[in-house]
Parts: sequence; C-alpha cells; structure tokens
Amino acid sequence: MIKKIIKQFVSFFGIGMVGTVMDLGTFTFLSFFGIGYLFATIVGNVIGAINNYVCNKLFTFKDKTKDPKGLTKQIIKYLGTVIVYMALTAGLMYVAVDVLYFNKFISRILILSVMVVINFIMNKYFVYENERKNI
Repeated sequence: MIKKIIKQFVSFFGIGMVGTVMDLGTFTFLSFFGIGYLFATIVGNVIGAINNYVCNKLFTFKDKTKDPKGLTKQIIKYLGTVIVYMALTAGLMYVAVDVLYFNKFISRILILSVMVVINFIMNKYFVYENERKNI
C-alpha cells in the first residue's frame, strides 16, 4: 500500500512538474505583458489543471471511468478541486505579495510547493473513487 502511494505521488509530482512549467510559463508570459499577477496565476492554474487531469487520470491513478454519468461526476469533482486549489493559491499569493510584500515569483514557487501535497490528497481521495475504496 505504501509503495503504491509513493509510486503514485512520484507520478503525480512528475506530471505536476509538467503542469507547473506550463503554469509558471503562462504566469511569466502574462506578467511580462503587464497582466496582473492574480489573473496570471488563475490562467496558469487552468492550463496546468487541464494537463494534470488528463495525465493523472491515465497514468497516475489509471482510472478506467468511461461511462458518461461517472465521467461527468469525476470531472465535476476535479473542477471542484481545481477551484479550491486556485482559491487557496490566489489567496496565499495575495497575502504573500500584498500583505507581506514578498517577491511574487518566490511566493509563487513556495506556495506551489505546499499546494502539490494538498492537491495530491484531494485527487487521490476525492476525485478518483476507486482510490478512496482502496484505503
């Protein structure tokens, strides 16, 4: 059981790194053109989230859900986790940048480091029902 979780976390982390590069690339690109950091954060999150859903479904959790009702339910749950993730990330970015006056890029990287663990837990035990049944 522990080996499976570690293997899944490593896969989730690797896929997340690709999503993070997409996220940070988008954030940097938009910031370069003067787009506000909160909007750039949200757009980057969305692009990374699409990549992460598809890849984690196929490779990390090897989810076989294909029936329309089950797939719709799973996508809604995933979108819920994305909204929670984005709200927490944006809220933490606001506190770090506008309240504590930390550098926006350093803040983004530090916040992403914490959020990856929270995101793994939400995906493993909420989005993918077969994972919750294997606890």
